[in-house]
Amino acid sequence: MEVAAKPALQPTFWTSIREALRGSHQDFTAGDLNRAILLLAIPMVLEMVLESLFGVVDVFWVSRLGADSVATVGLTESMLFLLLWD
Repeated sequence: MEVAAKPALQPTFWTSIREALRGSHQDFTAGDLNRAILLLAIPMVLEMVLESLFGVVDVFWVSRLGADSVATVGLTESMLFLLLWD
């Protein structure tokens, strides 16, 4: 008598997001390509969001010093972005 093998359950989108945030070790060369791209992209997207939030908060606090200070922070943030992601 043969026993039918259960098909492997595909993880849901939210399960994949939790796994990407948790940082589990994966072999990205085996399995679904779309899921591997998602697991690799989520930390990068979160890092970019936090970097942007840092710039906004920085401009908020510096704005009390005047327009020249805001322009300096904006230029500095742009240069940091180019240096970090180029």
